[in-house]
Amino acid sequence: MVSVLFDFIGSRKCEEETRAQQNHPGKQTGGSRRCSGPGHPPAEHYRRLRSARLNVGAFDLKIAAITLANEATLLSRNLKDFKRVPGLSVENWLD
Repeated sequence: MVSVLFDFIGSRKCEEETRAQQNHPGKQTGGSRRCSGPGHPPAEHYRRLRSARLNVGAFDLKIAAITLANEATLLSRNLKDFKRVPGLSVENWLD
């Protein structure tokens, strides 16, 4: 999970590198890690969720985006916010 979250958070930098490579094909951008680019599923879900203005915090939207991209069920006590995310399967196993 931490690896997926780190990859997702770093995806903006990867998208910038991908754009720079597309605009200047011969120029080295210096990016050493493998970038997922604009087709990165969690990033696509995140952009869609942000544009929907759901009144959910940025980190919660990132968690929701990763969950949606993996077609998983999110386990959280924060049902109030996550229930606002369309299509997200969320359960609270603690209460």
